[in-house]
Amino acid sequence: MQMTKKRSAITLTSALLLALAAAHAIPDADRSGTSPSKGAGGNGGGDEEDMLVAFDFSDAFYLENGILPDQILGRTGTKGAFFPWVPDHTDSPNHRGARNIMTLPGLDHSGHPMFFHVHGEYTESAFTPDERGAEAREISEQYPLYLFPAEGVDPLTQSLPFPIRQNDVVPLNNGYFSNNPLGLWVLVFPMYTEEAYDQMDTHELLIELAEENGRALTAIRS
Repeated sequence: MQMTKKRSAITLTSALLLALAAAHAIPDADRSGTSPSKGAGGNGGGDEEDMLVAFDFSDAFYLENGILPDQILGRTGTKGAFFPWVPDHTDSPNHRGARNIMTLPGLDHSGHPMFFHVHGEYTESAFTPDERGAEAREISEQYPLYLFPAEGVDPLTQSLPFPIRQNDVVPLNNGYFSNNPLGLWVLVFPMYTEEAYDQMDTHELLIELAEENGRALTAIRS
């Protein structure tokens, strides 16, 4: 999965920070007797493709889908990778022999559990200067991934992974498994302002949110 960055708070912070993230959905068969569709690039969805989501894509596959591989920050398989990885073998022509070994949990658009691997971040400079790059940017902006930074974390200056206050929300609708072969996302960070922290027990909306959803006691990932 690849990502780009945005902010909300209650503030929503927004800046183009993107991420590459390959998602596993827990098969619908476990819930409703049907199976999810599979991604064209090995982007999760079940069976042998679930084995591929941990592998980084090949340079050629990134270029084919509008991303300059040398512009990926913290890419799996590189010395500066944001997440731990190991060399491994794959017969997939769209992947290379670098396997991410850190699986992250999240919730999909319906609140069901899912799991994903992040293969790096990228900014606008990573889009190829052609139609493929324009399409990759359009795809990225269709898929927000909501990360909830813990108090005191600035997600626009701190690299992944950073402490969060609840599980990520990763919408898998809008044709994610069929229309998003690289797993491109815009990162969105719902964050409380300093004023909100001062009004947690007095602001009507904040009290209502806390009663409905509970409060985070501490960071759940660091």
